[in-house]
Amino acid sequence: MGINQVDAKQQTVEMRPSGIAVIRDDFDQGLNPNFWSTQKIEPGRLTFENLSGISVARIDLKKGDRQEVGGSGKITERDELMEQKDIQLPLGVNAWYAFSFYFPEDFSTLDNRTVFAQWKQAEENGSPFLSLRYQKGELLCRVIGDEVNEKFRSKQTKELRGQWHRIMMNYQLNANLTGKVHCQLDEEELVNYEGAMGHKSLSPSTYFKMGLYRDEVDVLQTVYLAQYRRGNNQADCVI
Repeated sequence: MGINQVDAKQQTVEMRPSGIAVIRDDFDQGLNPNFWSTQKIEPGRLTFENLSGISVARIDLKKGDRQEVGGSGKITERDELMEQKDIQLPLGVNAWYAFSFYFPEDFSTLDNRTVFAQWKQAEENGSPFLSLRYQKGELLCRVIGDEVNEKFRSKQTKELRGQWHRIMMNYQLNANLTGKVHCQLDEEELVNYEGAMGHKSLSPSTYFKMGLYRDEVDVLQTVYLAQYRRGNNQADCVI
């Protein structure tokens, strides 16, 4: 089970001595513009709902939304929440992220690249050094950089749609383009990686996006997101 009811829902931010903002967002107060930018979301595609007592952010992606030409030359579409510039992280930070997600039972399982979370160096060009993807009914994590392109596939064989799941992501991207990634899906290890990571030509800061990003396809896709956490350690990410 990737989601729990909490008695005190909240949106909070705490500045640690390191200068890193530790963030909790249960989406109970809608969009917090201090945390999130909507520049990558079409108007009307982001709504806030209550599902069985849980506050969620719902993102719908339709054909033609925020179309761009991707690095592979394919047309891409997206609707994503993006971290605001003021809270982006410098290289070298040992960062922890966690969030719960839900794909409806009719979520497309086409053989089409669909990214639902990504960590990028803070420029628009260049691929994310770390991303979570769902394709053909399979969840995987991709780690890339100038000298690496690794895919880590979930060992879960059960149907992922129609139930809540929780991601716990810990990464550190260093200025020398080495790093580490430890990721759990529903408390089971998805990634345990150390080595090359990131792009020399891109910015020395990182940011996070979550929602839906895909190659062009004429289907409606919806994802529900809840109980977002960002911090300096695993304890900061507990629901």
